[in-house]
Amino acid sequence: MTGKKKYIKKAKDAIIQFDSCSALLNALGRFLNCKNFYGAGILPDVPGWLGDAVNLIPKNIRKRFYSWGGWVEAIPSKKIQHLKAEDISQWVTSLYPEKEYGGMMFGAANGAAIHLCAAMGIPWLPQTYLVAARRLLRPDEIHKDIEWGKRVISSFLHDNPDLLTIQMHDPVQDRLMIEKMGYFRIKRLKMGQVFKDFIKKNLSRGYPLFTVECDFNWPMLRLSERHLFQVGGLGALSPDEYLFGSERVTEFLRRVGSPLRKWDTFKPSGHYPEGEWGFSAEALGDVKKFVYDHKIPLVRMIFRHPEAISSFVADLYRWWYEKRGIRSKRLIIENFGLVAPYDVIQTRSIPFWLAFNTEPSYRLIKKYLRRKNAPDEIYLMLMSNGVAEGVGLTAIDEWKKILKKAQKKSDFIGVDKREYPLDLGTYMKYDDELKKKIPERKAPPRRLGMDELWKFIRKSRKKYDVEFKKVSARK
Repeated sequence: MTGKKKYIKKAKDAIIQFDSCSALLNALGRFLNCKNFYGAGILPDVPGWLGDAVNLIPKNIRKRFYSWGGWVEAIPSKKIQHLKAEDISQWVTSLYPEKEYGGMMFGAANGAAIHLCAAMGIPWLPQTYLVAARRLLRPDEIHKDIEWGKRVISSFLHDNPDLLTIQMHDPVQDRLMIEKMGYFRIKRLKMGQVFKDFIKKNLSRGYPLFTVECDFNWPMLRLSERHLFQVGGLGALSPDEYLFGSERVTEFLRRVGSPLRKWDTFKPSGHYPEGEWGFSAEALGDVKKFVYDHKIPLVRMIFRHPEAISSFVADLYRWWYEKRGIRSKRLIIENFGLVAPYDVIQTRSIPFWLAFNTEPSYRLIKKYLRRKNAPDEIYLMLMSNGVAEGVGLTAIDEWKKILKKAQKKSDFIGVDKREYPLDLGTYMKYDDELKKKIPERKAPPRRLGMDELWKFIRKSRKKYDVEFKKVSARK
């Protein structure tokens, strides 16, 4: 194994592959290599019946399997200090074909942005990654996790001065996972030389670099200059409910058998870009200097909430297809890291990405379908996190109501309605079911051009909660 391949493998093994960022990155990488995305990027391409077989395992054993699965993918805490930022970048760029691209993106993880990249045929270079270390801890022991994290991450931060760490602890949505692993979201404060070299080599002259800037904030505790701690995350619960409690929190803790009625947390140091979906603006200075030095146009794509651009991208796809003489009345609703850019475009479908499976995401797609003419077909994928007691989790019967809005045909993709949200088989089934339930495939239409993108942006100005800001090539 060559030195470069060794560093790439080391980085890939350290980055959690079932995470949102890794799943979206792998999905786009496979799309640009003309391949579909199966197994959420962590499982082999297996027949769908194997997913049904997994769901026959008793629920208590499945929960243990889910929890210990995180332990297997996490790394021993001592190995974190050996991880280098540029090794991660080598792994990222290795996923994309070496060729000229008519644009690139750098910044926050976002499923809708991945579909924008797919339509334009361009890569995305992430700012955020999830590294997890093995440890055993009760999910409600927040202060113990804080003290553990300070010991584990200090050497890593010392050796990687261009990285920020947000340690995350979600005792609701990640309840099964955090018993066996601690979460560290690491964010780039500078792009790094590997990304810059990739851009210089592969970005066509005159085409822009986009920044994906999600201005989604969360109250956090500052543990050191570049180490923040976040309790909770995007979902139905507000940050204040995680920090200070509520009737919903009390009821949740009662249901899961916890002796607590609210969590023992902390007084926040301030509000900062959210660990999983937010964009750390400290990186902008480095980006601006780089594009100025190399005469690269810069476009800032700015939005306040992870799902704010989902409607924009869905409508853009419909408009793009129409420009190619394609009338699409099929909507594929994706969830978290369950995305299928290659299948979406091959089947001439319109993608609508939801960040999670809780009430806010449900309300968003319900609102979108209310303002649009109902599609002929609707298909829906749902992420399962194993926490049936979760707060604000949208029940399967409510998701069925979304499917009923289709005029002709609708179905779940890879979802076992009886087992959701402990439907571990969905990760093995969704790709197989996409092929069976939408069998017709066609070659991708001519990619969305930069001029066309700007035409759609001008046409729909102020209609969506996203701003595209061209930055002057001046210091």
